[in-house]
Amino acid sequence: MHGMRAIGDAAQAYAVGLDAQRHSAALHANAALASLRMRCYVQSIAHCDKARSGLRAPPQRAAGPHGGRPLRPALQRRHA
Repeated sequence: MHGMRAIGDAAQAYAVGLDAQRHSAALHANAALASLRMRCYVQSIAHCDKARSGLRAPPQRAAGPHGGRPLRPALQRRHA
């Protein structure tokens, strides 16, 4: 039970941090993990959604060694 108390204390600390920094993706991600470990699944999902909303979307097609051209189907499967 000592571990659950530590997780509960961590969740409370993240809540205090989120009061000060509501848009912190790192705090939401940590709060999500603490909620997951406490089996508070709905709260964990809510924190995950907020953490993801703070991240930028990756580019649709990055120009790399292939020059921005689509990869061959075999390479697409391997890199998916």
